[in-house]
Formats: sequence, C-alpha cells, structure tokens
Amino acid sequence: LHRVDRRQRQMCIRDRDNELGYENFQFIQEEILDPLNLTHTFNSLDAVDLKDVMSGYHVGYPDDLKEAGKHGMIATPEDVGAFLRALNDGSVFAPGEQEIYASIYKYEHAGWVPGYQSFANYDKEIDAVMVSFYNTTDPDLYYWNLSEIVNSRIFKILKKHKNQ
Repeated sequence: LHRVDRRQRQMCIRDRDNELGYENFQFIQEEILDPLNLTHTFNSLDAVDLKDVMSGYHVGYPDDLKEAGKHGMIATPEDVGAFLRALNDGSVFAPGEQEIYASIYKYEHAGWVPGYQSFANYDKEIDAVMVSFYNTTDPDLYYWNLSEIVNSRIFKILKKHKNQ
C-alpha cells in the first residue's frame, strides 16, 4: 500500500466520490471486500462497537486514544492479512490490473497515528503474510523502530522454521 498524506488522501476520496456518484467505501465494499469475504473491515470507527477496538496509547498522553480521532478505515488483522495475500496472489485484480498496480505500489503497509502502529508484509520466499498491530507510540519513534526490529525477527524465525 502506498503512503500519502492525510490531505492528499481526503482529496482523492472526495474526487472518487464525485466521479462515482456515491461514497468510495461503497465501491471498496462491492469491488474488494465482498468478493474477498472481508467482513471485519469498516469505513470508520462509528461502524464498530468500541469495546471491540484495541486501546491506543501515546507516551506522555494519559488517555486512551481509541476515540480521539477519525483515522479512516479500520480492520482486523485477519482481514488485512487476507487482503495482502489477495494482492500478492492476484485474486483481488481483474485481468491486467495487477501489472499496473505492481508498477506503482509495494504490496506492504506501514502506518502510524497517535496510539497505533500497523504493519503488513508478505514474504514470497516462505509464502507468508504477517500483520502486526501495536497500541503504543511515542514522540521520538522509539516504539516504531522497536516494532520494525521485532517484525524483522519474527520473519527470521518463520524463515528458519520453514527451512527446517
């Protein structure tokens, strides 16, 4: 998945909504989520029961951040993993689309909002998808760096296990 800043993303969504004549999430639901049977991906925090949402914390800020902002779509790790696998095996694409998408985007994700970090990676060598959600961030990004180290070590363990 590709990194864009929040303003660019909102402008793209607005333009897509105008072009489609309806909200872009409806398009995403009909064209991606439903065909892949992704039933735990939602347009916003308003669409879920808050007790089912992981709490999020930012070092130096005492409150739970899960209700602090609207950060876009939310999903379970299972849905994120199934989507990432579909990107890599091509099942999410119509004929010819995968080549276009692959020339523009990497099939991975790393994201951060206060209180939350998320990573989704695919390793072709061992045919494995790994999705990691972390619920603590800090202003100096120490937790981000630590998360990247942990994720790398998990993949090393998976590779070692696969090769035994």
